[in-house]
Amino acid sequence: MGKMKPFPDQVVFLDEINNAWADGHKNIIGVAVTGFGKTLVKAFVAESFVNLGKTVVIFAHRDVLLSQISLSLGDVGVPHKFICCKSSEREIGDAHVARFGHSFISESANVIVASVLTWVKRDVSLLAPMVDLWMIDEAHHTHPDNSWGKCIEPLVNAKGLGVTATPMRNDKLQLGREGGGTFDYLAEAVGMGELIKIGRLSPYRIYTIPNTIDISKVNVTSSGDYNQKKLSAVTIDNGDIIGDAVEHYKRLAYGQQAITFCVSIAHADLVAKQFNDAGVNSFVLSSKSKLAIRQKKEKEFREGKITNLINVDLFSEGYNVPKCSVVIMLRKTASYGLFKQQFGRMLRLAEGKEYGILLDHVGNVAEHCIHGAPHDDPDWSLEPAKKKKKSDNTKGLKSRTCPKCFAFYEPKSNTPTSFICPFCGHAENDEEINTAAKEIQVREGTLVEYDNSYITGLMNKRNEIDLPVERIKQKLYAAPDVVKHSAVKNHLKRQEAQRQLREWIGSWCSHMASINHYTVETTQAEFARLYGVDVFKAQTLGERPALELLNQIKTNWSEQLNTDAVI
Repeated sequence: MGKMKPFPDQVVFLDEINNAWADGHKNIIGVAVTGFGKTLVKAFVAESFVNLGKTVVIFAHRDVLLSQISLSLGDVGVPHKFICCKSSEREIGDAHVARFGHSFISESANVIVASVLTWVKRDVSLLAPMVDLWMIDEAHHTHPDNSWGKCIEPLVNAKGLGVTATPMRNDKLQLGREGGGTFDYLAEAVGMGELIKIGRLSPYRIYTIPNTIDISKVNVTSSGDYNQKKLSAVTIDNGDIIGDAVEHYKRLAYGQQAITFCVSIAHADLVAKQFNDAGVNSFVLSSKSKLAIRQKKEKEFREGKITNLINVDLFSEGYNVPKCSVVIMLRKTASYGLFKQQFGRMLRLAEGKEYGILLDHVGNVAEHCIHGAPHDDPDWSLEPAKKKKKSDNTKGLKSRTCPKCFAFYEPKSNTPTSFICPFCGHAENDEEINTAAKEIQVREGTLVEYDNSYITGLMNKRNEIDLPVERIKQKLYAAPDVVKHSAVKNHLKRQEAQRQLREWIGSWCSHMASINHYTVETTQAEFARLYGVDVFKAQTLGERPALELLNQIKTNWSEQLNTDAVI
């Protein structure tokens, strides 16, 4: 086997990393999607440092990642040694012999592959000052207050490189040094869309089966994800989802190797039973599984002896099995990072794989696939994420789910004539178009019932705004002239602002209803979703908020005309 060389896109990524170091940035976080080859990138970086006689430490927090790092170093021809448990080192050495015919493990090597947990327990006081470079997998975990941060704390003379597909933390702690984190610079590789285009990642299809889990009473914890105990209970109680998972797998991907994500071990056991009863060879693994069993079953999955590997948050990160063609999501998550990591398991290239298939049964796609995702990620930054304005959600409407076959796709434009499924050919009718819009409105909490008392109250306020000036003067007949003049002036300004606003609201609603085939109810709810105020209350706003809303509508309408996107 010849020594591996970087792909052109990896060369560009490596150049950005090296230039950042040359510019004085000490710790860099490198962002690249699952399947880009982040582990190989670390191996190429290690090779360049070793060639200069420097010492390198590469950290990982799981055995499978240690093995993948070691094998990638072997692919590049870099000798290395370990700081980890001896059993893992022996197993990795056997994997070297099987893959290369010999081992690249050498006690005299300048590259050290270290387990996070083992390193923090060791006395590294003599070694630490001699380290010139540290690198770490799944770098979004790294923070000065945790084990990852404690690993690099004593490496005072070293530069740093962390790699991840998702540079975000659910606990809202920042990754950038200025915000209390570790990193000084973010280097970003080409995205998923470009890698698929040039043939470095597999294309994919997404099917979003209707989600019937009620999570209204499931809170999001300080970790940034749903309360797992409560989520497990509502998921297990909804037995139809498991049956749907088996049915749709058999319909859309029968016989293809799948990784299924469940919310708890009890849930995973139920799922495995139904898949096995249906003749789909499945096995459950979790962090509770013994290491030997886990390694054995992972090997059987790689060899194709297990069709469906059912797990509980075990294979979200760093699990490299190109033959995996299907991801089945039965575990709802509030974390975009976790969703994207799980999604990426099916994107690696493999012989005979035409495309990856995502079967989402819990609404993760609807929650996370906006603004181009999953094809394109958000704009990553070391700065805290900025809250999006209400109207920023508009682009999320461009992705659709076919109501017939449940395929998730991006139409050519955001007008109903383009709502034709590219997989089954179904063209949406007006009822389906309105149902899809209402589902988004319900999800964002803006589909409301307007009772008579609410509307009557607002209409009374509107009538007050529309009072003729003479009535205002009559009401204030006993007031000083200066008060009357001021009141009349303010009343006229509010009336003029409302006159313009109401004209634009009327035009907006007519336009939306016409181009999107929306009913009056759907149109009104869409206005509330986008602008944060319903059409009735908008007509009672004071001068300043009325003009602000007017400008919002004008701006968004202008953007629509320029981009052919729904407002």
